Amino acid sequence: MSLLLGSIADFLVRSPGDASLLLVAFLASAAAALLLSPGAPGRPNRHLPDALRNKPFVAFALFAFASTAVFAKIAEDVVEHESSRLDRTVSLWVHAVDNPALDSIMKFISFVGAFPTLAWVAVIVLTWCWFRKDRAAFVGLLGVVAVDETLNRILKNIFDRPRPTIFEEIATLHSYSFPSGHAMAAVANYGMMAVVVGRLVPPLRKPVYGGAVILALWIGLSRIYLGVHWVTDVLAGYAAGGAILFAGVLWLEAYPANRIVYSAGEKRLPSDQS
Repeated sequence: MSLLLGSIADFLVRSPGDASLLLVAFLASAAAALLLSPGAPGRPNRHLPDALRNKPFVAFALFAFASTAVFAKIAEDVVEHESSRLDRTVSLWVHAVDNPALDSIMKFISFVGAFPTLAWVAVIVLTWCWFRKDRAAFVGLLGVVAVDETLNRILKNIFDRPRPTIFEEIATLHSYSFPSGHAMAAVANYGMMAVVVGRLVPPLRKPVYGGAVILALWIGLSRIYLGVHWVTDVLAGYAAGGAILFAGVLWLEAYPANRIVYSAGEKRLPSDQS
């Protein structure tokens, strides 16, 4: 455990440049969280453009920027080969609990995060959006899925990072490793699906948001456990997926839902609210 913590500390702050990227990401995230908090100051300056007066819009733009900064920091360390110690330490630590039953569980979780499975779930949610006549949600989700898949392929070819080779008995892949497509898709695609479902049925927001977070964490862990990704591949996938997800949420913020509001077991149109 001490070796793992030392490796993480080494990875996080290795140079002033690294510290700057992390500080920028932290400040952007803190500002975004403040804007979304119930106690956030109201009535922004009326001289600002409409987009900048929309606090959720600005907050999610800051989250997207913070995610991009985190991805840049991880990518820099990977290119400079500064993450090797952390990668190997985490892989050995996770793989220490290897057993046949857990192998099967992790393979199933990884299957849930694979593109074919994700595509079928996306088709179901897209069909729901179409019949609910929420065209903004339909276009937003479709756009997120397309951008995620395309960007992941581009990034893999740019960084050209080989897959881990320390554990080959569970699963072996021959494509590039960085960033993890499963982790990226888990955050961007399943995250956007959760946002869309919460938009269509507001009472489901908390459970579907929580479920999406747990699913993303398990999918990322499964990729490390199976030996097909380093931890930095997964973290970079989370960061890149987060940037895409928040861009999708920005799209939805620009097109508010024309939905039915559920309250006290009754359906009411937004105009009926007091």
